[in-house]
Parts: sequence; C-alpha cells; structure tokens
Amino acid sequence: MVILTEPAYHAQHWADQVARANRNTQVNPAPGKGSVAANVAAIKKAIGDANGGLLIFNVRHGFCLTSNFKPNPDEGAFDIAPNLIR
Repeated sequence: MVILTEPAYHAQHWADQVARANRNTQVNPAPGKGSVAANVAAIKKAIGDANGGLLIFNVRHGFCLTSNFKPNPDEGAFDIAPNLIR
C-alpha cells in the first residue's frame, strides 16, 4: 500500500500513523508547492510504487463539480498540491 500525502502536518501525521500500524505501507509526499509536472511525476511514482496494490490519496479540499460541470453530476475533484506554482 502507498499513501500519497499532501505535505500539511495533519495529513503527514495521519499517513505516518497508518504506516506504523501497517508495516507494508509506504508514504510518499506530494510536492505541495511544486509545478504541475512535479505533481504529475509524484502521482506516477506513487502508482509505480504501489505496483498494482492499493494507492491512497491523502488529501483535503475535495469538492463536487456538479455546479460547474452539469453534464456529469458524478464528477468531482480534490487538491493534492495546495499552493501550486503555475
């Protein structure tokens, strides 16, 4: 299992607790103020590290996009990289 976690203290703390309780867990930090390319690379690395196993995105700022994208009411998004540099 791999946890890709945003770099905020509370998120990192939770990921570390899960990893201590599950010894086959790897915690990968997401670059909080990184570029789009850096964040894509972090996600791809986490997918590769999971090697077909479970990948958990430990994020906050989840939101529903139905107000913006009415054609697909099941669509949503989350913020893996707070303060992204563009």
